Amino acid sequence: MCRNAAAVFNMSYFGKFYLVGSDAKKAANWLFTANIDKKPGSTIYTCMLNKRGGTESDLTVSVLAPEDSPSVLAPDFEGDVYYLAIGGAVAQHNWSHINNVLQDKKFNSKLIDCSEDLGMISIQGPAR
Repeated sequence: MCRNAAAVFNMSYFGKFYLVGSDAKKAANWLFTANIDKKPGSTIYTCMLNKRGGTESDLTVSVLAPEDSPSVLAPDFEGDVYYLAIGGAVAQHNWSHINNVLQDKKFNSKLIDCSEDLGMISIQGPAR
């Protein structure tokens, strides 16, 4: 369908999390395979691995910058923050996995679940 024309998909069932805290960047570098050292506004498609090097999930990680007026779309935070969008079927499993890593590695970071507060649409179609 979206090979010949634009299509809009409701992706609101995805898990939507913020990874925040003074060690958020270290935690993201530990969790994700892609280089997340990008400028704010960048979104990276990546994999998340388990301690055996196996794939836990694929997801997108968006690099955010602090906002002057915090909202649910851009919460109040200090330091690095990442917005994670994870397929709905594995969102709860990945929530647990990320929190376990944060605890086991003693990263000074936390995960904030905004899945019920935010919707998500995807607009896809041919480049031209």
